[in-house]
Amino acid sequence: MALRYRILPEAKQELIDAAAYHEEQREGLALKLFAELDAIVERARELPASGRRVELGSGHAVHCFQMRRFRYSVFAAISGNHLVVVGVSHHKRRPEYWVDRLKNLPP
Repeated sequence: MALRYRILPEAKQELIDAAAYHEEQREGLALKLFAELDAIVERARELPASGRRVELGSGHAVHCFQMRRFRYSVFAAISGNHLVVVGVSHHKRRPEYWVDRLKNLPP
């Protein structure tokens, strides 16, 4: 059974910002970015451990899913019966800036 899915508001804003940037670069890239995120989320909902596990000691199982076409990683945590996207991070961004977002997630 696939996990339910949600995205934290901060991660959603990161995605919106990334889509806006790429759409400015070339028309249609925002849709491709959203499509790639959708594919990652669907795979992660079915096989949450398929991403690279990120060891944080936070009590949450966090996995990293790399986008293929774009230089972003999607960080998702398991919280109850939900897959929660906690960060959509550009590869040039400081690592693990999104970790504090895990504090508000129930185990």
